[in-house]
Amino acid sequence: MDKLYTVMIVDDNEDDRYSLKRYLKRTKLELVTLEVDGGREGIELLTTPVDVLEKQYPGVSAPVTLFLDINMPLMNGWEFVEELERRRHEIALNPTVVLMYSSSNSEHEKSKAKGYAAIANYIVKGDPTPESLRKSILANHE
Repeated sequence: MDKLYTVMIVDDNEDDRYSLKRYLKRTKLELVTLEVDGGREGIELLTTPVDVLEKQYPGVSAPVTLFLDINMPLMNGWEFVEELERRRHEIALNPTVVLMYSSSNSEHEKSKAKGYAAIANYIVKGDPTPESLRKSILANHE
C-alpha cells in the first residue's frame, strides 16, 4: 500500500469541500481526508488525541496539510491561524503546512497571508492543479 498522507479541510461551504476533494483525488496520492465546516470545529479536531481520531479515520497521522478557508462564520481563517498559534502546545495533530484556500483573489488577502509564519501558501479556489496540490502535500512530508 502507498504511503498515506493526512489532509484537513476547514471550510464552511460543503460544495467547496467537495470540489477540493475532487481536486485532491486527482493528485493520485493516498489520502486520509478530515473535513470540518468551521474554524472552531477545526481547532477541536486538531486537539483531539490522535489515538481517538485513528478510530474514526484509520491511517490518520501528523504532519497534516491543512486547507483553510478565510470567510467562515464564528471563527474565520485568520482567527483560526491565531488560535492555532496560541494553542500550539495543545494540538495533538499538528498541521505543519497551512494553505489558505479562498475564493478571494485579493492582493491584500494574499499579502496578509504572507504575514503569518504558519501559512505556507495561498490558493485561489478553482485554480489549483493536481500537480500543485500534490507538490504542496509532498513538501509537507519531506
